[in-house]
Amino acid sequence: GKVITRWEIEKTILERKEDLSNKSASDVDLIYRQALVKRAEAIMLQQATVGAGVAITEEEFRNRQLDDISNKGYATEQEFKSFLESRNLKEEEVSADFRRNADANAWLTTVGGYGSARSATARPQHDVTVTPKEMRDFYRKHLPEIFQTRNEVKLSVIQMYFRQGSPHDRSLKEQSIRGLIAKLETKADFAVLAARSSDHPATKDKGGALGWVPPGSDSIPEEIDKLVFAASAKVGDVLGPIEEGSSFWLVRIDDRHAERTIPFDEVQERIRRQISSTKFNRAVTQVKLELLRNASISPPTLRRDLEDFLLNRMPSR
Repeated sequence: GKVITRWEIEKTILERKEDLSNKSASDVDLIYRQALVKRAEAIMLQQATVGAGVAITEEEFRNRQLDDISNKGYATEQEFKSFLESRNLKEEEVSADFRRNADANAWLTTVGGYGSARSATARPQHDVTVTPKEMRDFYRKHLPEIFQTRNEVKLSVIQMYFRQGSPHDRSLKEQSIRGLIAKLETKADFAVLAARSSDHPATKDKGGALGWVPPGSDSIPEEIDKLVFAASAKVGDVLGPIEEGSSFWLVRIDDRHAERTIPFDEVQERIRRQISSTKFNRAVTQVKLELLRNASISPPTLRRDLEDFLLNRMPSR
């Protein structure tokens, strides 16, 4: 058997850059439980991998290691090594553990149904191929929410309020907004002008970005809705000044989508990959649960936590 030490758990937490200083006692307990479970899962997979005689090549290992370093946000390998040193983590130990995990992932990928056999005992155990009928069924089922685009525009706005019943204030604000139009005509940045001048509460701090808006949205007045969805309105147009209630508006059309049904042929490969990935993830879970059933794990609470983790039943923070 393999005993999991407290240092192995803490090393897992350190590698994940977890900061426990501002966590509650219950959160710290959950973080340790999750680290213990991840370590137990890794050992279970590593033992199955060794038993199957699977080991990736040195080239595969280096490529995966460099990809992992990049995916963790480090600009260079040296930056990653400096991080390990700052956490008192030994580079050779981290590298060896990554190698064992990479071997285990290679074994798991194979038995889960992706890739060819890597040894006499490491062969695909699940079928993740996708039939034409499965793709067509998926397309029909998800047509409305995934494969149909609706008529919508992406907008940025500048809104300036004036005091109602004050012609003088109205005149001042109209002059101000016409001044912004003049600046935009000389290539001023709309987002900078919005941040400085807009009174629109939802977009002022986002450079005026309102986002995607469908016809009839409550996020813009009806008069503006008619203008931005007019056939003559084009991407890049700045509409205004538009007087609406007690405010003036400038509205820029950043992008637009026309209502359209995406043909099956355009998304067939995307659907195939998605279904195949779903099948593979289910297969991997089944493989891990089978390993768990045959594993000797104690205490019983760790076995329960590992099963809950594999079935996505473990609490998250």
